[in-house]
Amino acid sequence: MPGPVAGSKSRVYADVNTLKSREYWDYEAHVPNWNNQEDYQLVRKLGRGKYSEVFEAINITNNEKVVVKILKPVKKKKIKREIKILENLRGGTNIIRLVDTVKDPVVGALMTLLSFLIQCGIETHQKSRVHVESAAFAHAAIFT
Repeated sequence: MPGPVAGSKSRVYADVNTLKSREYWDYEAHVPNWNNQEDYQLVRKLGRGKYSEVFEAINITNNEKVVVKILKPVKKKKIKREIKILENLRGGTNIIRLVDTVKDPVVGALMTLLSFLIQCGIETHQKSRVHVESAAFAHAAIFT
């Protein structure tokens, strides 16, 4: 069985970073704007994963429903990367909207707030189409 290919190069997006400014792709240098969480009230837990717990919440200033993703303590680099990607793709076709980034002033927990989507009764092929459309937008956004 052959080992990994040394020095492999992407056939499609190999030079993508040369087409965008450093600010676009350098997530390690990105400094997220951490706001205060006092405008948001948790409603119920929706789930959890390896890197976060997810809650439904409401913005008490405008009654907007949001999803709060409370990030578990992982490498800051990973968090900054996720935030930078969501900021870069904001407004795209079928891309979940990053509403805010907040930090708990007491315990220091970092949270991303995303638009609240209700999904029920959606056919599998419709979901697949949405995933393909959002992936196409994300890839196209790299070159625009």
